[in-house]
Amino acid sequence: MTNKKYTSNYIEYFFEMLVAERGATENTISSYRKDIKDLYDYLTLNNIKLEKVTSSIIKDFIIELSHRKLGAKTIGRKISTFRQFFSFLVSDGVFKENPTLNIIMPKRPESIPKALSQDILDKLIKTANNNITKEGLRDYTMLEILYSTGMRISELVSLKMKALESLSDESEINLLIVEGKGKKERAVILNQMACKALKNYLDIRSKFLSVGAKSNWVFPSVSKNKKIVHISRQRFGQILKEIAIKSNIDPLIISPHKIRHSFATHMLDNGANLRIVQELLGHSDISSTQIYTKVSDSKAKKLLLGKHPLSNISSKN
Repeated sequence: MTNKKYTSNYIEYFFEMLVAERGATENTISSYRKDIKDLYDYLTLNNIKLEKVTSSIIKDFIIELSHRKLGAKTIGRKISTFRQFFSFLVSDGVFKENPTLNIIMPKRPESIPKALSQDILDKLIKTANNNITKEGLRDYTMLEILYSTGMRISELVSLKMKALESLSDESEINLLIVEGKGKKERAVILNQMACKALKNYLDIRSKFLSVGAKSNWVFPSVSKNKKIVHISRQRFGQILKEIAIKSNIDPLIISPHKIRHSFATHMLDNGANLRIVQELLGHSDISSTQIYTKVSDSKAKKLLLGKHPLSNISSKN
């Protein structure tokens, strides 16, 4: 094992590689940084140098994570982060072997995403549309686009004006080019209502900027230090909950990700091809999309049982 002059720089070298070679997003870097900080804090607490990490040390740390009652999904993500980090250190000559290679990923219970009903979404959209302020028009537009396209909230808030270049007033349905994970571009569908809402919003978009200011963001905002940024994921999540409260809907069941779940489920309910939904969601692996078929299948079974001529026999006997 070769030594580097500054051990503390290993982590920063790793992040530099992620950005330069893999095009990692800020969200990915932030997540990885937290995971590696957890490991580094554990090593520091136990007086273990990073260069001395072994497979057994990693296993002990994973056990401690489970004692913190972290879920299998969270622990699995951390293991994945550590695996990539130590793989980088192997390629850089710091380790001869990756100490995480024989770490077994925890089994995650398969969870079926819970989609919002069409009735709930209709109420949310109607309530949002009733707000005639500039903020109300923006929020309504974002909600319409989110449900129309099924894009990730991070993709929506960071949408750039160049993504709108192909929009046409003559078409009822338009396509947006979205930059997803790993900066991969894909086309998503913008329906008639979302197109109309977006057109109306763009007429007043400049009101979210100071006079003469320009921004590449479709949904710009001004930070506390007067810097032009885009509206944050957290803020839009709060806005959705505020809309839910006004709609007499439990805000705890509402989130941007739930809207995405609902888009996928409703598309499949209406007969959309699984491969098409996969492309629209930006899933690299179709197994990530197949989980939604179980939601549709369960609904189909309930409908079939409810309409089946023998469905009431057991209750009569």
